[in-house]
Amino acid sequence: MFVSDEPDAANFRFIAEQVSHHPPVSAMMAESAHFVMLRNQGITTKLSVNSLDVSPTGNVQVTLKKSGNNFRWNYIRASVNNIIFGKTYVDQFGDMELVCTTTGEKALLSFTQCSLFGRGQYEVKGSIVDSRGKIRIKLQGKWNSSISMIEDGQLPWGDIDIKKPLWTHVEAEPSSPNGKFNLPPFAQKLNEIKDKRLLPATDSRMRNDRLVLETGDTDAAQKAKNDFENEQRQLRRQRETQGIHWQPKYFEKAADQDGEEFYKFRPLYWKERTQRHTALASNITIADSIPPKRPSFV
Repeated sequence: MFVSDEPDAANFRFIAEQVSHHPPVSAMMAESAHFVMLRNQGITTKLSVNSLDVSPTGNVQVTLKKSGNNFRWNYIRASVNNIIFGKTYVDQFGDMELVCTTTGEKALLSFTQCSLFGRGQYEVKGSIVDSRGKIRIKLQGKWNSSISMIEDGQLPWGDIDIKKPLWTHVEAEPSSPNGKFNLPPFAQKLNEIKDKRLLPATDSRMRNDRLVLETGDTDAAQKAKNDFENEQRQLRRQRETQGIHWQPKYFEKAADQDGEEFYKFRPLYWKERTQRHTALASNITIADSIPPKRPSFV
């Protein structure tokens, strides 16, 4: 699990939980003063001689609070190339359909797969169509730099200057010269624990292997990881022997608008966090506020 609560950043908060181990599937919820996002993601991978192909499953759903419009889109494939020899690079390719389920409008995007000699790298093109299927905007660009409306695009909604990009990539903050693992400041901040008594016992930042890895002792971290995974296998065997079916705690299995399996967020954790805040403010001891040395999955 992972939890982030940033009241100073437009009341942004985020929670993720691994809802399935075989196959691996994670469910996430993010919320701010402007939107609510629900995301389910699993992956299948295929390793070849010099590349790793990743095919994500699931989809993303976002609701904008001001307009009430709901959007949903699918993932595209990715590959990590030249993992053994050559310059390593990541390629993303495939077709993405972003649908506004409130109005029926769609963005249809096609991400070009990079050729052996680099042709088509990062390229994306597509169109936005209205609820009747009529093309209103044509798009073209690169997903790592900018996307613009092309000259022969149709009349768009509102006032759009075709001479300016509709979207431009913003460079991430540079990593600290003394930072660990070459992470930018925001990523380093996410790894901090302000008060572990407010976190669920299974927050991944409190895993022994991660804590040891931060000291730079990779051998000890690997041993801690093996111990942790063996403990989880033992717990799983115990559940199977007792006929207990494991259930995620903060997400529940449901179905989306197309009838496909989708894990929806249960706001139980935020209620627990509020109760813990209240208890700490009142100097009340919380029985489960301090997690065990090596927490087990809920």
